[in-house]
Amino acid sequence: MAEERALEGCQLEYRTPCVLLASDDALHAPDVWKAKRHDMPRIHQEGRYNPENVPVFRGIKNELRSYGSLPAPKAIVIRPEGGRVRTATGTTLEEAQSKALAACNDDLAPMPCFVYAVDDRVVLGQRSTEPLK
Repeated sequence: MAEERALEGCQLEYRTPCVLLASDDALHAPDVWKAKRHDMPRIHQEGRYNPENVPVFRGIKNELRSYGSLPAPKAIVIRPEGGRVRTATGTTLEEAQSKALAACNDDLAPMPCFVYAVDDRVVLGQRSTEPLK
């Protein structure tokens, strides 16, 4: 599970499948240049929102479970670094996304938050760090 989360977070942040170097005390990739890269399927997921399909987090956060019951327009954003998930509602989808992104990016982390879903539609594949129009 930890390996899966690490690989998903890496791929989301760096836009490419990543290498699992080590896990616990075991070295998995003694030669990083020849090691297998892992393309994580939840990074490419589309369709209806399901908290179990959110990469890096997989339904472990309260925000993921409660998002489905929020009134529309709504948005959920994620950032692997620091394990951030934020949700928001608004009078428009753009406002909901703006509010969620502002709440998620309110620290000094160098990596931005990504829009994961608007209303009940997953949009992570667009890798948007700004409100979608």
